[in-house]
This record gives sequence, structure tokens and C-alpha cells, in this order.
Amino acid sequence: MKSIDKVILGGVVVASTIGINYNIASADIVSQEIYTTTNRLNMRKGPSTDYTLVGTLDKGVKVKAIEKSSDGKWLKINYNSQNVWVNFAYLQKDKSSNNDIKLDSQYETTANVNMRKGPSTDYTKIIIVPAQTKITPIKSSSDGKWVQINYKNVTGWISAQYIKTVSTTPTEPEKPITGKDYYTTANLNIRDGASTTSSKIGKIPNGTKVSVVDFNSNKTWAKVVYNNKTGWVSAQYLSTKSQEPEQKEDTYWTGTTTQNLNMRKGPSTDYSIIITIPKNSDVKIYETKSGWAKIKYKSYEGYCSASFIK
Repeated sequence: MKSIDKVILGGVVVASTIGINYNIASADIVSQEIYTTTNRLNMRKGPSTDYTLVGTLDKGVKVKAIEKSSDGKWLKINYNSQNVWVNFAYLQKDKSSNNDIKLDSQYETTANVNMRKGPSTDYTKIIIVPAQTKITPIKSSSDGKWVQINYKNVTGWISAQYIKTVSTTPTEPEKPITGKDYYTTANLNIRDGASTTSSKIGKIPNGTKVSVVDFNSNKTWAKVVYNNKTGWVSAQYLSTKSQEPEQKEDTYWTGTTTQNLNMRKGPSTDYSIIITIPKNSDVKIYETKSGWAKIKYKSYEGYCSASFIK
């Protein structure tokens, strides 16, 4: 079973494959987490006992995760300046105190993380939010383990364990000028006073044009008019430059058909055939499950057997 090499091309996450059984997980568990070995543990060059043994870890050793295999059975770690794979069943995640999520504060993702339709891995994946992306939580789940965010005009949920607070020492904000138009650079609360303790009277979406009519003495808060409401917003989230709309990322793997291959409307031979894809054709692979791959070939999208794609 061979590994996948991940390549970033123009904002597109692409992985070229040899075989389709092992997929890199840009998922809900990736990097920076600390684990402790619960038994003496072999280290290997890849995520399977088929790979070469490169050493052994003693029980009780702490290691840092890099990524998890798609089947959830192996974890890639860095140990003694080399990247190796170990059996995930013999690792225990270190317990650490989780800070309460502060809504409307700025955070940063610590790894590539899946955005989902709801606050659980049971919900469908929407898109991948890249590592080091600045985000502002809209709300958090009741258990505090998930946060709802808006990323590239898509709203969904990500795991709270893969975000960290951004430095509380901001760069010098642009000073607002009365009567000048500004644009919000984040989803922004509008309040009835120039303080975070003042009551919220509304929310202004990211990228909205507002007119500053006044500001407080140290120019950290700006008084604006929005939707016939006059209130105060944090001046550090105002900019004279409009935010250009960003294109959605398209996440896929590339593959080549090994024979003439039927594309179907669903992941089963019970579904009707859309088109027959010729042997040695390049396809984009969006998802694999139960032996079937969701793919795109030219302008056609559908499902085909994953066994005949390399």
C-alpha cells in the first residue's frame, strides 16, 4: 500500500496517487496534538505492518501527531527528527484544559480541518479550511468541542481542538475618519456603547460597507450607521479597502483509469450508466467509500469502481 504525495496548486489541494486504498486525511485530527504511548511500540516507514520497521518506542513516551491515516489505524509522528508511523491503538491523547470559546474573537486554525454541516463527525464534510486561517467563531456547540464559522461565504462547523487564539497584541489599526466609508474585515458586533461590555444591537457581516460618523477618544471604537441602527464597532476590524470575493477551493485527488470504466449515477451497479470512460483517462476523485469513487471526467460527474483507478 503506497502513500499519497500532497501538492498545493493555486489554492487547490491535489494528491497524486499510486493505488487508491490509502488517502491522506486533511481531517478532524491532523497535527500538533500530543500523545503518550501506552505500550512498547514499533515505528514504521508507512501506515501498515507491510512497511519497514525503523525502531521501537518505549511505553510512556510523548509524541507529536502530524497526520492520521484514512482508516484511522495509524498515526504519523515526528521522533528524533524523522517522520514515522505508529499503531494508533497504542496511543493515548494527553489531556489539556480547553479554554472557553470566546465568540467574535479571532482565532487561527492549527491544521487543515474539515468543515462539516453540523457539530459532529457524523455530519457531511463541506470543505477543508486550511491551516493558519484566521476565523471568528459564530457560536459553539453545547459541549464546547465544535465551533460554527463562516469561511469563504460558507457556514459550517469545525473541531475546536484545531483552533488557537491569535495574539492579543494587534498591529496598529487604521484610524477611522469621520464621514469616510469603511469595510468590515470580519463578522462584527454593533453595540450601544464603545465597549465589549455594552449590549449587542446587531451584527454586521464581513465585507459590509459602513460610514463612520464618530469615534471614541483613543479611536479604538467607531460609531457607524448600519440598517438604520446607529452603534459602535471595534475600529481594528474596519478597512478602507473592499474585500475581494475569493473563489471556493476545490479539493480532489487525481487518478487514471486502468481499463474502460462505466461511470454511474450512484455508488452501485444498480444505478444507470452515465458514460463509459476510456482506459488511461485522467479523472478527478472527490471521495472514496465502500469500493466506489465519486469522480469527475470532462463535464461528467458520477461514481465508478475505485478498483480500476490508479
